[in-house]
Amino acid sequence: MAAPSPTSSFEVDLSAWLAPYQGMGRLNRLYYVIKNCTEPLRSQALVLILAELKTTRNTRFYKDIIEEFRDLSQSLVDPTWISETERSTNVALSRLDQRIQEFTAASVSTASASHTSSSELIPLLFEMGDYHLQRGDTTSAEKYYSRIRQLEPSEAQHQEVSLKLWQTFFASRVFGEATFPILTSLRAPETELDMESASSTERGAKGLMPGDGSELVKPPLSKLLVDGKVLVCFGLGYLHARKFELAALQFLQVPYELGDSFNEVVTASDIACFGALCALATFSRAQLKVALLENEGFQLLLSHQPLLKEAIDAYMTARYAIALRSLRIVTELYHVDLFLGPHLCTLLALIRNNAVVNFFVPYSSISLDTMAQALDDNVQDLIQRLLSLIRDGRLSARVDSQHRILQRYQVAERQRTYEECLNVGRQHEESTHALLTRVNARLEHLQVGQQSRSREREFESV
Repeated sequence: MAAPSPTSSFEVDLSAWLAPYQGMGRLNRLYYVIKNCTEPLRSQALVLILAELKTTRNTRFYKDIIEEFRDLSQSLVDPTWISETERSTNVALSRLDQRIQEFTAASVSTASASHTSSSELIPLLFEMGDYHLQRGDTTSAEKYYSRIRQLEPSEAQHQEVSLKLWQTFFASRVFGEATFPILTSLRAPETELDMESASSTERGAKGLMPGDGSELVKPPLSKLLVDGKVLVCFGLGYLHARKFELAALQFLQVPYELGDSFNEVVTASDIACFGALCALATFSRAQLKVALLENEGFQLLLSHQPLLKEAIDAYMTARYAIALRSLRIVTELYHVDLFLGPHLCTLLALIRNNAVVNFFVPYSSISLDTMAQALDDNVQDLIQRLLSLIRDGRLSARVDSQHRILQRYQVAERQRTYEECLNVGRQHEESTHALLTRVNARLEHLQVGQQSRSREREFESV
């Protein structure tokens, strides 16, 4: 699903927008703008991405863009840079390949030195994989990273190579659920418990924080960073698959220590925005209270998005007009984000639907004009939204277009009260009759089977 095309009033300073990102995070975002936006953003992004690529070794991506956007890029092509970069890269790759072959041959001929050769070979394989990844050859990069896994790397090397393999997918602009098997071994057990509880309101909300008052030992920073990156990767996969509740559970657990250290993919501001929007779109109020307001780690991430934090506070205090207006402002630039852009309109619509349902809870009827003003909406769009919610069974009400009111279906309160009273009386009568029966049986010394003594003791204790 492509992002909505920006209108003529939609202006983005691409250089300022891209400043927090590095590497493929910048290149993939520019490519997304070229593919999905209109002029003049498209031409601006094309100029920027070609200039950015010339600071890297990625000649393959450079040539792919020239070929794909031939009508726009002919005057920007630099064949000299392509040939010089490919020549210097091939020389470096040849040297590395020769050293790898030497170590491989040595490890085969000398069995006792196999461990030493492996420890020296793994850094060379990392370097070779990085070279291929930097030049855009993700297939070759994946081959060398996979070889590292076969050499029994240390835990730190295993974590690094798993994330490198994920980056080969990201370089190819693949970040869906297909990437999950690469990172499964790095997932913390508690993350999987949260995933299993995602369908339950109470367990899903509690799974985001310990909540039992116990003191938890804080993991070392290196583990927090790895866990944070893994959670981000899984969150992006679920977001791409439109599984917004599962995506929220991942983003909301990202440790604030991650900060902008993963800015070749996302920044701390992105994580805060992705997690908050997915939670607001899918969580109940009970979940939101725990996941957003009582989650100290995520509150620290929200400090990167002050207006988003204000929007959440307004939403949780039923000031929906302020919340929805603030969300529109916060998310304006995310229409051109490669991760959130394709889903932003859907998420904002889900959030607005939740606001409509929550707003109507205390009312039996309300003016559509009052409701539209409270929800920062116009009456005609509100009516269509209400009809959709009624059809979906989320609102038990009817729209009176003539009197411009929304009226809840009336329940016969008096009849329901009478029925409840009769049920209580009937239950009391049955329990009293059973007690009298037991008393009469005891007085007549009536006993049944071998359980007579135990029943007698039970009666005496009554």
